[in-house]
Amino acid sequence: MTEVRFINPSITICEWLPFGPNNMMSLNRHLGSHKKYKSPTEFGMEGEADINNGMFKMEGSGCFLDPVEYSFSDFLKAELRNTFKDKNAKGLEIDKDGSCFIGLKINNELSLERTKELIGKTEIEFTRQFIPLLADNQISLIETAYGVDDIMKSPYALSSYSLVVAEGLGVPINNTKDFLAQEEYENVLMPVTDWITNHFSIDGCHIFIGMKAMVCIGEYSGKIKDLLKGILFQRTILNVSMRMHSKLWAISKRLSQISKEIPAAAYKELKEFNIELGEISNDFSRQHILSDMMMNSLGNGKERWDRLIEGHEAFQLLETGEGFKEEIEKAEDRELVIKQMYIDMESLRDLLQQRTNLIMTKSGQELNLTLLVLTLISVLGIADVFGFTLQKTILVVVVVVPFMYFAIKSFLHYQKHFK
Repeated sequence: MTEVRFINPSITICEWLPFGPNNMMSLNRHLGSHKKYKSPTEFGMEGEADINNGMFKMEGSGCFLDPVEYSFSDFLKAELRNTFKDKNAKGLEIDKDGSCFIGLKINNELSLERTKELIGKTEIEFTRQFIPLLADNQISLIETAYGVDDIMKSPYALSSYSLVVAEGLGVPINNTKDFLAQEEYENVLMPVTDWITNHFSIDGCHIFIGMKAMVCIGEYSGKIKDLLKGILFQRTILNVSMRMHSKLWAISKRLSQISKEIPAAAYKELKEFNIELGEISNDFSRQHILSDMMMNSLGNGKERWDRLIEGHEAFQLLETGEGFKEEIEKAEDRELVIKQMYIDMESLRDLLQQRTNLIMTKSGQELNLTLLVLTLISVLGIADVFGFTLQKTILVVVVVVPFMYFAIKSFLHYQKHFK
């Protein structure tokens, strides 16, 4: 069997980032998109110097960016390079809805394994180079979405979805149905796509949609390009929402665990729980913001998709836009889950306060008992030391009796309510 390989492939990686018109404008101004520099601008290349030894080393890889086209609050198209003289620039396109596309062209044959390796390397490289250019609040939201403390230390955590477009596979292919029906080629694309869930032919292109990536074989038109971008966006949002759901599920389990531990917790543990609940509350606020931003992004993406397939019967028959509807429904459900968890957390705060009050009251009762007992000992001790007469001793006993009564009563109350 002829080895399957991609002929002159272009690779596009799609990621969803929390943007919006204001953050988009902030990025364009930060990059100086309006200044139209004649050469790429260096970003993120902070270094570390040892003056005594004349040594210098880089702290991060950084990048060179050259804006190509922009609209201050709407979008940015740029070329991204690893080095100043790098001729193989990556294409970068990002819009206010958070759709981020990173593309590179390979004018050669590429094996499937090498393609998969290149996709993974580009994803991590892009995270390390581009994420530091975002505003602090955006980075904070990204870290919340993926449940990491520092996205720069976990660049592999960022969810993405990839597209490989190639002129051919190095094997004859007439249509996708015949291709998949041939036993010797079955599952051959899975090293790149993972499990293939859908495949179709349209306008001379053969498209395979997998769980991790999709492959398009053939030369595509502008309409097909927009179709593929729409699918890329849907699949990327799917991956992000799955990570968010996983994070919420983990938080829910932790809240249940705290609820079980509070009744027997000591004061020190209650203080730690209170701090943790504060952190979770802050996390929920970010989750809520993220969910709203995703809803806005999905709504705008759905409008673009509807305009794309309008009057195009072949596109309408594909049913590849169902992801928009599903993700909007999931976003609405996620909103309800977050609201419910807010209520659960407030209940935990009340339970925490009750337990704290109980401990403080218990400590107060113990102190009262101790003081009563010490008072009795002191009174009787004084009577013994000073050698009181019988009359004086009787007087002391008469005074002590009420103390003993209250001591016994307080002890019984303590036994009943605090043991």
